[in-house]
Order: sequence, then C-alpha cells, then structure tokens
Amino acid sequence: MPDKVIHAGEKGFVSLSAGVQKRTMNNKLKEGETLFTDSKIDEAEKCFLSLVENDSDCKEAYNNLRTIPFKKDDREKSINHFTRSLKIGPTY
Repeated sequence: MPDKVIHAGEKGFVSLSAGVQKRTMNNKLKEGETLFTDSKIDEAEKCFLSLVENDSDCKEAYNNLRTIPFKKDDREKSINHFTRSLKIGPTY
C-alpha cells in the first residue's frame, strides 16, 4: 500500500496518508452500518459500494454488502459478495 493516496473529495483531489485513508474507510463503514441499522438499506448499499469502488479489497464492505441483497431475496448476489469477502480475507 502506498504511503499516500489521492482522494477525490468535495473540495477536489487531496492526498491522504495511509493512516488517514484507513480512518476515512472505517468512518464510511460505520456510516453504512448505522444506515443499515436505521433501515436505510439503499443508502447503506451506496455507502458500501463507494468503499469497494475506491478499494476493491475492502473485505468488510463486501461482507456488509452481502446482507443487503439477502434482505431483498437476491441470494445469488448475496453469495457473490460474501464469496468476494472470503477471497480477500479467508479467515475474516
């Protein structure tokens, strides 16, 4: 992982250290989990999808994403997200 990454935020592109990037991702995960808990399923899904778009190896986001299609009776999509999270982190 590089020491710095470029992030496109509201104010344009900014350089983030790896530590700041990790905190940002953790905050976004918590935001998505809170949205899910508050039954704001579509908003939670957007939140988790934004994480995997920025970091395709975010196993936590894929793991959380698996619950949304499961609630919508889309078992295949749920299994795909879960499988992706296990490929990234087999012991997760």
